[in-house]
Amino acid sequence: MRENRDKKESTDPLEYYSQHSDITNPKAYSHLFSGLPTTVPELCRVVQNNFVHLLILKYNGKKAYGITMEDLQEKGRNLKEELNMVTIEEKLKIIYDIKSSPLTTKRSPVEQILGNCRDFALLLCSFLRHRGIPARVRSGCAKYLNPGQEFYEDHYVTEYWHTQENRWILVDSQIDEFQHKFMKITIDVHDVPRDEFVVGGEAWKWYRTQKVNPEKFGIFDFTGPHYIRYKLVNDLAFLNKEETMAWGGWGLGVVGDEKLSPKDYALLDYLAEVATRTDNKPFEEIRRLYKNPLLRKPDNWQCPVWFFGFEESGSKG
Repeated sequence: MRENRDKKESTDPLEYYSQHSDITNPKAYSHLFSGLPTTVPELCRVVQNNFVHLLILKYNGKKAYGITMEDLQEKGRNLKEELNMVTIEEKLKIIYDIKSSPLTTKRSPVEQILGNCRDFALLLCSFLRHRGIPARVRSGCAKYLNPGQEFYEDHYVTEYWHTQENRWILVDSQIDEFQHKFMKITIDVHDVPRDEFVVGGEAWKWYRTQKVNPEKFGIFDFTGPHYIRYKLVNDLAFLNKEETMAWGGWGLGVVGDEKLSPKDYALLDYLAEVATRTDNKPFEEIRRLYKNPLLRKPDNWQCPVWFFGFEESGSKG
C-alpha cells in the first residue's frame, strides 16, 4: 500500500484525529459502516463479532469459542494473509468475502477474520473516525491481561476524545465475555486506567527513572529496554496516523543499545514527555517530531510478514 504522506492535513488536533488515515479508511467498503450502533460498548461488540484473536484461538480456541485454528484452515482460509493485511479496507474485503452481510449480523467464530490486538483497536478507531469522532490507536502494554503477575504485555487499544468530559479515553475493544472471565479482568475496558494500559512513552519514562523492571514489559522473548524503546517510537507513528502492523520497526526503535548516543537518549526522553501528555497541547510537537528521520517510518519501509512462527498446515500458505 502506498500512502500519500504529503497531503494537506488539519493542524487542529481534534479535527486531525477525526479524519481517516489511508489505513483506517474503509473506502470501497464504507457501506458496511451504515447502521452501526452509536455507543462505544456496542461498537466494541461489533468489532468482536468480526475478529477472532490469533493467540486466544491458538491456545484456548476450543474452550473460548468452540473452534481451533485448524477449523479455519480447513475452510481454505489463508490465515497468514488475513493477519498481515494492513488496511481496514483489506480487512473488510476478507470479512465480506467470508460472509456478505452487515457487520452487525451475528457471525459464528469460523466466519470471523483472524486478527490481533492492533486489528481490534484499528477497527474501532475506524468506526469512530467515520462518525467524525476524534480517535487514534495507542501502542503500549497492558497489565490487566496478566492479573497478579505484574507483567505488562504488548498491546494496542483505541483512544477517543470524549467531548462532554473533555478528555481522551482508552478503550479495549478486544476483551470479550470469555476474556473477561478467563483473564479475571475487573477494570472498565471502556475507560481503561492509564496505569493499567501504559503507552510506550510512559513505559520508557518508568524504565529511565528505574521505577520498573524493564524485563516485565514485552511479549514472548521480546522484553526489556530495547522492547520499550521500540514501543515508544511505534506509538509516535500511531499518533501520526501511521497505523503500521504490530511487528517491524525502524530508526531509533530498532538500533542496538550499544549504538545509542547521549543525544539519542535525550531525543527519546523528550519524545516520551511529549507523547504521554493527555491534553492536546503537544500536538504540533508530535507532528514535528515525526519529521525526524530517526523517528519517522521511511517511505520505502516494508513491514515483515509474520505469523508468530505458528504452523500453517492446511492453509494456502
